Amino acid sequence: GGAGGQLRGATRRDALRRPPTIAGMQDRSPLYRPDVDGLRALAVGAVIANHYAEGLAPSGFLGVDVFFVISGFVIARSLLAQPDGPLGARLAAFYTRRVKRLLPALLACVGLTALAFAALAPAGQPAPLATGAAALLGASNLLLWWRAQDYFSLYARLDPFTHTWSLGVEEQFYVLFP
Repeated sequence: GGAGGQLRGATRRDALRRPPTIAGMQDRSPLYRPDVDGLRALAVGAVIANHYAEGLAPSGFLGVDVFFVISGFVIARSLLAQPDGPLGARLAAFYTRRVKRLLPALLACVGLTALAFAALAPAGQPAPLATGAAALLGASNLLLWWRAQDYFSLYARLDPFTHTWSLGVEEQFYVLFP
């Protein structure tokens, strides 16, 4: 505790009245909904289970649809909660947050996947780096569509960047409807 029986500006009694928190959650936005995070985890788990063993979750790919709906809900709620101000400034703040949150992980994922593919792919197999580059631009879904690749085709199964199609769809959606 601090001087005068206070804990960071709150009395000990106030600290005891607060509901218990999970580490790190006290810094979350008041808009944060743990139930929505739980649904998101279930959606991602269903997709992973489907990819691991299709029989384990035969309709697990529907988790992508659920994830899209959840993302739309979370982002719409976030935008609606922003203070009134010029639309341009609000959109700039929105896109800045998205880039800061997604780009570092995407760069690492595409870079490490490209390195792993180069090291582990059979000799003579063409590297699908165009799909990875398109993913960095939020357009891998368009490239895969242009190539007329079925998501379940052998070509798609051999392209380690095929899974980035959903990020492309999401990013394009937020360009049209932030």
